[in-house]
Amino acid sequence: MKPYKKLLSVLLVLAVAFSVILPSAPAAASDPRTIKILFTHDMHSSLLPGQVADSNGNLTEAGGFARLSAAIQGERSAGQDGTLLVDAGDYSMGTVFQTLETTAAPELRLMGGMGYDAVTAGNHEFDYTGRVFAKSLEAAKQSGDALPAYVMSNMTIPDNSAGADALREAMLDYGVKDYTVVEKNGVKIGIFGLLGKDAAADAATSKPAVFGDIVQASKRVVDILKNQQKADLIVCLSHSGTDPDVSKSEDEQLAKAVPDIDVIISGHTHTVLQQPIIVGHTVIASCGANSAYLGVLDLTYGQGWKVQDYSLKAIDSSVKDDPDVAAKVDGFKTLVDKYLEPYGYNYDQVSLPRRTSSTT
Repeated sequence: MKPYKKLLSVLLVLAVAFSVILPSAPAAASDPRTIKILFTHDMHSSLLPGQVADSNGNLTEAGGFARLSAAIQGERSAGQDGTLLVDAGDYSMGTVFQTLETTAAPELRLMGGMGYDAVTAGNHEFDYTGRVFAKSLEAAKQSGDALPAYVMSNMTIPDNSAGADALREAMLDYGVKDYTVVEKNGVKIGIFGLLGKDAAADAATSKPAVFGDIVQASKRVVDILKNQQKADLIVCLSHSGTDPDVSKSEDEQLAKAVPDIDVIISGHTHTVLQQPIIVGHTVIASCGANSAYLGVLDLTYGQGWKVQDYSLKAIDSSVKDDPDVAAKVDGFKTLVDKYLEPYGYNYDQVSLPRRTSSTT
């Protein structure tokens, strides 16, 4: 065999060997994991657009579930399979639709139809006592409609307290749990819910439900999500809130105490965060009240989760209604009118302007 042929044969053998031995580049290097989190909180039964007062006291029309649903669909199409949709509590109480809580549970049913992955409770879910909260859960379940997962991690029900059995049964029927785990775009996301100290003080009528320390509850659940469930991303739906005084800012204190929480969706204080608060590697996001905004948080995983983009999408007249949700809202409005008819009123006569949110 001629020398150059021997050399060619050796090179071919080496090429085959190296093609087997050398690993290919990891897929994550060219295709990083991304997650889009869409979020709301403190919607307060704003099924229809309402007059919202801005920081100057001027009234402007905002909100409405049909517009919100259309905005969600638009954002979801951009995020495709990697979109998570959540709510951090106080979805009810604030308009006359709240008269339907125990018979129709309109907010939970609409959120289920809109594709919410998970919700938690705020203090206003207990305005009519824990027993009425139980009835709202039962009404939602008995409707047969699709419903969001319900997570509550720091709520307990003392034995032998009045209404305890009814509340436990309602939570069991609905499927209320400490946490849920969903998969989006190949990412395991652990989600849990909290009701903070200030919110618990406002929920004086929550009995038989009582609420424990959010840090202790978070440490317990985060340990499960991280070490047992092997969650890639941990999201807390916290109805606790933030404050300009960091020492009073419950969710900032929570992020410091439990650094393994990746994202806190922060409700209760109606804060409009134009930019997220970053504590360590924890992202804290808020989008105000009354469905006036849809929060949009885009995350990318490199060496930990990083904010790729963050925005608050205004839910105003520029957003066209989702016709299916609009029809469902009209159906609930008809039920409200029937409720009010014996008193000589209808929905439009008793709707009032809503308060503004604080902006940071």
